[in-house]
Parts: sequence; structure tokens; C-alpha cells
Amino acid sequence: MECPICLNDWSMTLVPLALSCGHSYCKECIHKLNKEGLVTCCICKEADTFTSLSDLEINLSFLKRKHYLKENPDSDSLSKKLNLEIFKDYRCPSHNAPVHSYNPDTMEIFCCYCELGSKTPERIQRIPKVLHQLITSVDSQKLKKKHALLQIKYLENEVKAQLDQVKEDNLAKVDTHFDKLKAFIELKRDEVKREYSTKFEKYAKTLGEYFNHSQATKKHIFVIDYLMDEEENGKITDYCESCTEVCNFENEINPRMIKVPTEALTFDPVESLNDLSERLNNFVTFKTSLVPHKFEVNTDLLDITKFWYCHHCETQNSSVENKLSCSACLTPRPIECYESFFKNYMYATEGDIRILEERQKSENDLICALNEPSPKDRTYYVMSESWVSLWEYYIKQRSKSYNLQTKDDTKLVDYISHPGQINNQGLLKKPTEGQVHNSSEYRIVNPRVWNAFFQIYGGGPKIHRREKKINSEEVLYDPYESEFKAKIERIKSKNAIKKKYRQKPALPKKPKTGISGRVRQVSSSISEKYNIQRSYPRKIPSMNVEWHGLYNKDEKHA
Repeated sequence: MECPICLNDWSMTLVPLALSCGHSYCKECIHKLNKEGLVTCCICKEADTFTSLSDLEINLSFLKRKHYLKENPDSDSLSKKLNLEIFKDYRCPSHNAPVHSYNPDTMEIFCCYCELGSKTPERIQRIPKVLHQLITSVDSQKLKKKHALLQIKYLENEVKAQLDQVKEDNLAKVDTHFDKLKAFIELKRDEVKREYSTKFEKYAKTLGEYFNHSQATKKHIFVIDYLMDEEENGKITDYCESCTEVCNFENEINPRMIKVPTEALTFDPVESLNDLSERLNNFVTFKTSLVPHKFEVNTDLLDITKFWYCHHCETQNSSVENKLSCSACLTPRPIECYESFFKNYMYATEGDIRILEERQKSENDLICALNEPSPKDRTYYVMSESWVSLWEYYIKQRSKSYNLQTKDDTKLVDYISHPGQINNQGLLKKPTEGQVHNSSEYRIVNPRVWNAFFQIYGGGPKIHRREKKINSEEVLYDPYESEFKAKIERIKSKNAIKKKYRQKPALPKKPKTGISGRVRQVSSSISEKYNIQRSYPRKIPSMNVEWHGLYNKDEKHA
């Protein structure tokens, strides 16, 4: 009582249309099955041709049966009445007689006359019997369908229960894992907390000792203020202020310490100056002589660089004559030659500051001169913007005057802080590869400026480019660098040859003709005959030059 394709019930709006094979479909399903005027039945696979849907006949038997089912839904003899209702007006088209038989093999209906002329009378069955078999088969199929639906529903419930169980198991595993992880994190946190608490206690104890030492030092200073007269008091006060250790204690531990009056201190009385001197020797370990009131420095403690050594041409240069480049190969002077000055800047003098200013000015003039463009430039170098900015800040500090009398260590450190080694690691994607980031924080310089920076500060890595772009083609061969290395090799070879011939002993000279030559020849023969030793050496020993500054005395230079 429904369309076999869309399974919609037959009604007056949805009428069944019968094909030539006898099977009925609705209008929409036939329209879907239509392919270029040819419709294939989905049940018997028989093809049917028609021009339009109006040519198909309406299967009224389905509509009548549907109407009868609505009127009598609970009738016991429903099938028989339906059959009678459907087939009561149906007659054989050949003999115009009522039909009463059916052949299931050929699917033909027969009247009494057709049955007599049939070739297979044994296969002919009565229509009520055939209908009963069909109804029984349909009922069994419905029962199977019902059992299948129940089984599907059971399997669906079982699968759903299994999924819920798996979900609960996985959630339990995740909760267990996170509980273990949380416990591990808490354990590590407690360990780190205990470790740092131990360190903090140790540091607090050390700071307490320093504080007690500073308090004891201030106590002795108050003793000196109380016992000595005004003149001696001023000298000892200046002496204690010049002691670096006491100043560091006051600046680092308690910069806002209030000076306690002398009457509030408790100390053992000092009987004499000898007793006072003995007590001072027990806690003062800095210096044994007093310094004047004004802040002056001891230049003997500063290791001033008198000479610096060029590693390229192996030449000794004076710091006074040439402060920036080698006198032989014009290689820029390394910044490490000022290492003693940078480490001991607290003992720097005005003269040292002026020397550093001249150095900064000479370096600025050199870089500005080398930065001029040249038609011979075929390669360029990429440098980090941050490092170049630090160098510019270091060079600009020479325009600011610095006074040592102010004793401001922060300004002095800013004044002499150089940028350090060249660091181009930030421009590379990976340290082991030559690929670079397409970043705007870089500067392009010519080979002359790069070599000057590299000889002075060192560092790297070198990044060559053919054009003034960071993402241009990389250059594997730098002609300027090769020429520079070849020049250095020539200078080294010349120095090696000179050194070799200096060490070679001089050839014996031929005796001069004349009275002086004859006298010298006779005196030498007499000395050899009687084994007379000369009172002066034959060779003048070479003078050992003492090196100062960056290099140690034990270091040997080729």
C-alpha cells in the first residue's frame, strides 16, 4: 500500500501509476527513473517506453484496497473481501469471462476457457490459494523484519554501553596520569623550595656577617674620632673612606645607614696609642699608609699598555706613536690591547681617558673614511643592527667630558664600554647553516669597513652578499679578503727572511791590506799561538725587550 521506492502511502494526491510490467510507482519516482524516455522497473528490470506521464494508467486496485482498509481495519476476512472487491469486475480480455486461475511461472491469469487451452495445466493454481500463499510469505517477511529490527536495536544498545565503558576507562586513565604528574610537580616544587630556602639562609648568614663586620669597622672609626685630635681625626677618616671594602659594605648592605652617636656605643677603653695601633692592625687589612683628602689614584697599580703586538705581520708597535693601526701592515689595533684599562677602570687617570678619547676619534675617522663607496666593490657584508648601534654609542661617548673627581662609577663604565665581539648569530635561521632571516634589523657595509671591524673587535660569522640586500645571492669567494691575506703572507715572509739573516753568523772578513790590517793579522796569530783570551766578547748579545700590557712575559711570539 505504498510506493516501493519512496515508501509513501497511496492517496488521492499520491496515486500509483502502473507500468507495462504491472508494477506501480508514484509520479516523482517514475520521473526519477526516466532516462531519455526509457524507464526500467526496479523489481523485474523490464524496460518501458512512453512519451509522457499522462500515458500511464492509474492503478485503481491499490486505491480501492487502501479505501477499504480505512473503512474496515479490524475485519477477520479482510483478504478475501479485498480480493473479491478487487477482482469482481475483472474479466478475461479474450473471452469476456471472469478469471479464477493464475500461473506463477508465466504470471498470467486465466478464465475457464483459457485454462482449457493452456499448455501447462498442472502449474495453474486458483487465485485465492495464490493470494493466501502471498499473504503468508508477507507475514513471515514482516516477522523477520521485526526480529531484525529488535536485533539491531539490541546491538546498538550493546555498542553504546561498550563505548560508554571505554570512555569511562580512558577518563580514569587520564585522571590517574594527571594525578601522578601533579604529585611529581609538587614534589619537585618542594625540592626546589627547600634548595632555595637553604641558599637564602646561607646568603642571609653571609650578609649578617658582613653587616657585623661593617658595624665593628664603624665602631673603631668612632673610637678614632673620639680619641684623636682634629687633625689626626681628619686623616684617619679620609683613610677609612678611601678603603674600597668598607665603602662597598656601606653601599651594598645598608646605603641609608644612620650614624649612631658615640655615646650610644659600648667598647673597651683604649689606654694608649700603641694599643690603638695594635687594634687597628687586627681588623684593617687594606693599606698601611694614609692618602690625602682629595680623591687621587695610584697610577702604579694600572698596567699601562706601552707596546702592542700585531699578529698579522709580527711587528711590535708603540702605544704612544700609533694608537689605532700597525705601522707595518696598517692592520687596525685590537680592542683587547686596552683590556687592563677596562678591568682596572677605577685606577684610571685623566691621561688614560684622553688616550681612549683619541682612540675613539681615530676609529671613527677610520670607519668614516673606509665607508666611502668605491667602483671596485663587488661584494658586501651584512652586520647586525644591534651591534652597530652599540658601536655608535661607544664612539659618541668621546664627545662627553668625564671628570674623575665626581667618582661616579656608572658614568665611567658607560664611557669606556665597547660593543664587544661582532655577533651576527641573530641574522641566521640556524647556527649551522648560512640561511638568514628576511629581517630589517641589519646593515650592509663594504669589505673595507667589515675588515676594519673584524680586525679590531673579532667575532662573526661572516655573511657575504653580491648586492646590498640580505636575501641576495651568497658569495663564496671574496677577492678583497684574498688580497688582504696575500698581502699579510708577503709581509710575514719578508719578516721571516729578515729574521733568518739576522740570526746567521757574519762571514769572516778578509784582512785589510796596509799597516792596520797587518797589525791585526799578527795580533790574531800571536793570540792563537799562546792561547790568549780576549777581554771583550766577540758577539754582542741581543737585547731582551720587556713586554707590557695584554700579553704575558712567558708568551712567545713567532
